[in-house]
Amino acid sequence: MKTNVSMHALLLNTQPSEAYTDEEYIDFIEWENCLLVKSFALDLPKKFGDTHYLDQTDCEASINHIHVESLSMGLDLIYAWEKSLRKNHSERAFIILLSCDPDGENVTARFYQIRHDEPEWINSSDIEGYNNEALLIQTIIPNSKSD
Repeated sequence: MKTNVSMHALLLNTQPSEAYTDEEYIDFIEWENCLLVKSFALDLPKKFGDTHYLDQTDCEASINHIHVESLSMGLDLIYAWEKSLRKNHSERAFIILLSCDPDGENVTARFYQIRHDEPEWINSSDIEGYNNEALLIQTIIPNSKSD
C-alpha cells in the first residue's frame, strides 16, 4: 500500500469502521473485458466501442467509483474489494484507490485492472504530485498478499 503525506497523516487517526458490509458493492459483472460493480454498471451498450470511455481502464475507473460518508467507511470498502478481488479474480492485477480532500472530506473509492497496453489512470509513481488530494493506492498483483 502506498499513501501520500496527506493520507498518511489522516490514517494516523482513522480506523476502519467495520460497519460497512454492503454486499451490493462487491458483486461484480464482466463486460467487454471490464470487471464492474454490478449495481454501478447500468445501461451499458452492447459493445465497448459504443461508449464514451477512452479505454477499458477509464471505463472501470469511472464506473467502479463511489463517494462514501467517511474515510473509515472508505477503508472498509476498499478492504472488502481487496478481499473479493483476491478471492474471485486472483489471476488479475488491480489498483484500488482511496482519495479525499486533505482534511478527510469528499471520500471516493474506486478500482480498475492494471493493463500494460493502456496508460495508467493515476500516476502511482508520483502520488505526492497530487497536492490537493490525500491518496491511498493498493496494488493487487496476481497470487500475492498485499503491496
